[in-house]
Amino acid sequence: MKNASRIFALVMALAMIMSLGAFASGEPSGAPSGETAEVKTSSGTKDVSQMTASEYEYLTNYSNRKTPGKIYVEFDETGKADIALDETVTGEGFTAVYAHGENADVTVSGDLTILDDSDGQNTSDFSGQGSATVAYDGANLTLKDLTYYSEGFERGVTVVSQNSLVTIEDSDITVMGADALHDAWEGYHSSADQNYMISPPWPLGLYGGGRILNMIGTTPKLIIKNSVLTGGQTWGLLSTDSGSSMTIVVVDSELNSLPESKGGSDSGWRIFGYDEDAYGSAYGAYYIGGPTQYYYGAQFNGVTYAAIITGAEKGVYASSNGTIAMEDASGEPLGTVEGKGQPTVINGVFGFMQHNSISDAFYIIDGTVVNSADAIVIQKAADGKFVFDGAVLNSQKGVLFQMIDNDDDSRIGGSPMAVDPGFDETYEDAKIASYGEGFPGVNYDAATRSGGNTVTISYANGTYNGNLYNGTGYYGQSGDNMVVTLGENAILNGDIALTSTIKGVPYSAAAIKGIEYYGDDIDYILLDAQGNVTKDESKAAFIQITKYTINEYFLQGHVENLTHFNGVSTIDVTVEDGAEWIVTGESLITKLTVANGAFVKGNLVENADGSLTITAGSSIIPAGTYGGTVTAQGGGVNVGGGVDASGELNVEAAAAAIASPASGEAS
Repeated sequence: MKNASRIFALVMALAMIMSLGAFASGEPSGAPSGETAEVKTSSGTKDVSQMTASEYEYLTNYSNRKTPGKIYVEFDETGKADIALDETVTGEGFTAVYAHGENADVTVSGDLTILDDSDGQNTSDFSGQGSATVAYDGANLTLKDLTYYSEGFERGVTVVSQNSLVTIEDSDITVMGADALHDAWEGYHSSADQNYMISPPWPLGLYGGGRILNMIGTTPKLIIKNSVLTGGQTWGLLSTDSGSSMTIVVVDSELNSLPESKGGSDSGWRIFGYDEDAYGSAYGAYYIGGPTQYYYGAQFNGVTYAAIITGAEKGVYASSNGTIAMEDASGEPLGTVEGKGQPTVINGVFGFMQHNSISDAFYIIDGTVVNSADAIVIQKAADGKFVFDGAVLNSQKGVLFQMIDNDDDSRIGGSPMAVDPGFDETYEDAKIASYGEGFPGVNYDAATRSGGNTVTISYANGTYNGNLYNGTGYYGQSGDNMVVTLGENAILNGDIALTSTIKGVPYSAAAIKGIEYYGDDIDYILLDAQGNVTKDESKAAFIQITKYTINEYFLQGHVENLTHFNGVSTIDVTVEDGAEWIVTGESLITKLTVANGAFVKGNLVENADGSLTITAGSSIIPAGTYGGTVTAQGGGVNVGGGVDASGELNVEAAAAAIASPASGEAS
């Protein structure tokens, strides 16, 4: 399964350095305070069993692996070291360089390769076991001019923990994970239990057997400059997980997810019609525990999402112009760096996926370019704020923003935080009896309820082409509120609409062929343009997916829309002075405010239910406020698209309300 490269072995070289003599006995080693130890390893290939190692305590309580952690070079608070590597090592469950303590100042350079064909039981990037380097308890670790290559479960380049700072500079990092669907130990299940996981919770729409790096604990900090980080069969590139007040700063660097054709994971290209070399299966970065992340002149290539947001303080995506003052999550300075004047560019299936809270906002600004195959943002059942200012947004599907009901686990089921069984391995709408064929509320009565979340979206200083959809309030979940502001010098060419959604893809013969590639894993039906079931392929407009398995994880998040007002979801649009909105098809919203000096082009109809329909046309809508008369239907459960004049409730549909999603990296 594995091929060769290099890392480092050391005992012979270390024995020649008196200041590090304690290492041979398994005691903590380090250079005397204020001195520098230069450790140079001989080239060659060594098996881990041939190397002397000391054991170390786990960084966290995520410790249910078969063997204790092993470490080959340890530097504590007493010293500083420069390590030059030229080595390939085979073996499992070990960490190469372990730096801990506030005075530990370690620089690692050279060539390092780790090859591990084990089943993953002895690796965890929550404990540090298996990662090439670890920075813990205030250490300062720099990976500079490092060429790193690894193969195997959880053989990431570093774990950043507990007040430490890791800087990756002028380096080339490649982490080839493993196939968790086939090569993990017998009985392994997809789970959100951090003691256990060597692959992602598959409801995220991802799969793989590793991450390039992970950040854990309190106030860890990561800086990446002028480097290339590449992952294949890695579900994550940069991850913050199980910690607080975390900081990532990336400047003028590449973050790449390899496609299936180059050793990565399947992106579903056969079904969606992507170029098979375009995307892998990974997030660029993960937000959990309220981290702050900054990207200046970063380039994301082949990712499923540039970011998954499961609880964030702030995300900033901007150009690398001039001198960049870096700071941590608390505002403390981390130094400066001269940028190359490059925009941040995101090339992904989606731009961003949010399924939990944002405390501040996500800022996509200053020339940032987002090229997505599907929606620029896929947003699932959470409060949030997104600011697009001077951004360039190109959605191949023509969707700038898509709100949907959370599909992370509500229709998958299982015990997400349990080791066994973990998540069920099949998504199936039939698990909820009231889920029908076609679009909820349009083709059949569907349980809906008000009292959902509010998402605010603003656009400024740019021309934005595409549609915004609020498709929430079905599948037992509450209808959410979308608040859109077109601000200074913003032009929107597109529609803003309340919709009903289905899990599916547009109909095409190529998509059917792609589905059939996966055999009996996928069940589907054909729908016409009105959402009615049809067997006549000449009338088919949609393919509704009604069942798929963990093997088709990439189907998560992909939906189709039909314009529909369910009585509980809302869209409030404000067009400010100097902004323009040109409706290109059919929009359906609940409130419109047009400021003096704003320009809105379309034909407006105020509907009896309080909603507003705006269709493409030559009319100019005058300044004023329209709509706003829709009253939320309280906290009870109501039937969208099926409430009669008496307000009588469909009890069977109402009974379909289901539980909220699980916590952790699952939702």
